[in-house]
Amino acid sequence: MRDGTVRCWGQGNEGQLGNNLGTNSGNTPVTVSNLNNVMQLACGHSHCCARRSDGTVWCWGRNSSGQLGDETTTQRNAPVRVAYLTNVVHIATGHNHSCAIRQNGTTWCWGANGSGQLGDGFTTNQLRATQMPNFLGATMLTAGEGHTCARMGDNTVRCWGRGTEGQLGNN
Repeated sequence: MRDGTVRCWGQGNEGQLGNNLGTNSGNTPVTVSNLNNVMQLACGHSHCCARRSDGTVWCWGRNSSGQLGDETTTQRNAPVRVAYLTNVVHIATGHNHSCAIRQNGTTWCWGANGSGQLGDGFTTNQLRATQMPNFLGATMLTAGEGHTCARMGDNTVRCWGRGTEGQLGNN
């Protein structure tokens, strides 16, 4: 919204509406609790994340793989701050993972990692934001069910994670 708040509607049984209730809203928009100054919003399968004007990231909803970045796997019906992550300029959410670009050009991801979609060289889920090693210069991210892609500063695209249906674009 223009006032920096967020409204969600639809299925909410996993907390993805962020209104602190964990119930469905149908077609009626509800205000996400305790969240303002939102500059960007990204939603995955059953979770959402918001980037605030102060560079912090707040997430809510399903957290079975740590996709909320609060160092737990506890479902959250209202936004919680992603631990230890500051100066964020861009966010993206996939099916059960989330990623962010910080002002210094580093990329950080958390949540499900069974296909390597976090880009950290492992396939272990991460409950807190983890920096991608040796990866600088992304300007935009997008994420899918088991993969993540970045537009780089030179306008090339780099992707990682599951590519069984060609989603990595590497033939």
